[in-house]
Amino acid sequence: MTLSDREEQLLEWLEDYGVIEAWKPTEPLAIGNVEVEMLDKLMKRWRHNLTQLRDMRLRWFAFSFDVEYGSVGSVRGVGRLGDN
Repeated sequence: MTLSDREEQLLEWLEDYGVIEAWKPTEPLAIGNVEVEMLDKLMKRWRHNLTQLRDMRLRWFAFSFDVEYGSVGSVRGVGRLGDN
């Protein structure tokens, strides 16, 4: 599955789940190879919880991938700048 295909599936799932600005966590989740089935299992417990905690849990999960993969990309970018 391509990254853009995974992003489309995740965006659809996040919108259905009711995430506000669902596009924001989509990319980090897709880069982290998270699939819809995994989100179903992880978030099932909070699906009908209408408090902010439901959304926060999902955003923290996505943020963990953003930090991990974003940091790797930053280090690579700095390395390329240092090569000049």
